[in-house]
Amino acid sequence: MAEFAISRTYADNMKFIDKLRNRPMRDRKIIVWAVTIIIGLILASAWIYTLYINMQNFNSSEIIEDLNIPEFNE
Repeated sequence: MAEFAISRTYADNMKFIDKLRNRPMRDRKIIVWAVTIIIGLILASAWIYTLYINMQNFNSSEIIEDLNIPEFNE
């Protein structure tokens, strides 16, 4: 039963790919660029979110202490 579901999914995917191949080049380029932009926006938003989380956990005084910068006293 599972083999039938897998082969049916594969056949459906091949039909979808054939439909894309039969479209004009202009439409295919629009689809590729739209998918690229969507994936880029998802990756950029994930990067901004992790940057935001890391900036909240950022402790500058601890990093300065870890660097062991000597103090200059006159």
